Amino acid sequence: MQINTSVFSAHLQQYLTSQETLHSEHQHILLACMPKSASRTALALLEGHASLDHISLNETDSNLSESLDSLKLLLYQGRNWVAHHHVHCALTLPTQLKRFSIRTITLTRNLFDVCVSIRDHMLKAARHGGLVMFAHIIPHTPEFADWSEQEQLDFIIVMAIPWYVKFYASWHMIAPSQDYHPLWIDYDQLIGHPLETTRTMFAHCGLDYDVESLSCLVATVMERQPNFNVDRRGRGEESLTKLQKDKIRHLCCHYPAVDFSRLGV
Repeated sequence: MQINTSVFSAHLQQYLTSQETLHSEHQHILLACMPKSASRTALALLEGHASLDHISLNETDSNLSESLDSLKLLLYQGRNWVAHHHVHCALTLPTQLKRFSIRTITLTRNLFDVCVSIRDHMLKAARHGGLVMFAHIIPHTPEFADWSEQEQLDFIIVMAIPWYVKFYASWHMIAPSQDYHPLWIDYDQLIGHPLETTRTMFAHCGLDYDVESLSCLVATVMERQPNFNVDRRGRGEESLTKLQKDKIRHLCCHYPAVDFSRLGV
């Protein structure tokens, strides 16, 4: 007999919300990230720790879900793992973070630079006939490559940046006193100071390491990464018009209690 995993997961979630925290001696790490924030680099650094397995926590085995699968969380309770997802801190996620003792790293990036990086990605996908990697955020648009640069950036600001703003606001609203308060890591921090940033991530997650092994890990991972000079800081400031920047600032104004300075706004 086939089991409807969606229904079962929903029932399990309802059951778990009435339980106490499921204590575990294992390390459970969620890398909650903005697309185009060097999240794969951060993931590679965390995966480099010998004790961690990389897992997916949604039903489709991708990193594109807006929620986590409680059944998988329960199944992986007895393992050390790191999961990489583009996920808001909303719906059932705060409860899951607490109940399953999950430590979170939230990876962000300057919003102006994000716009330029998304444009690069979409143009590359258009030239090579590929799909946009984060289609859950911005729709596939075959005409994109035919537009002017400013039309492309306008499209990204309208269609994609609201997701980024909501993502940041949802994680920003977690009080520092909460056990599941995230460690904030910025794209420029990770790429500019990878060794120091990796030490900070490992310490936050309770991961042991020795200095020599960590230095070797960071050197190996960074050597394998793409040329980040293309995505240098400040490209968005140079490429976006004043009106476009003001549109992004206006989106952020809908969250007056949230400080968006981390995102360059």
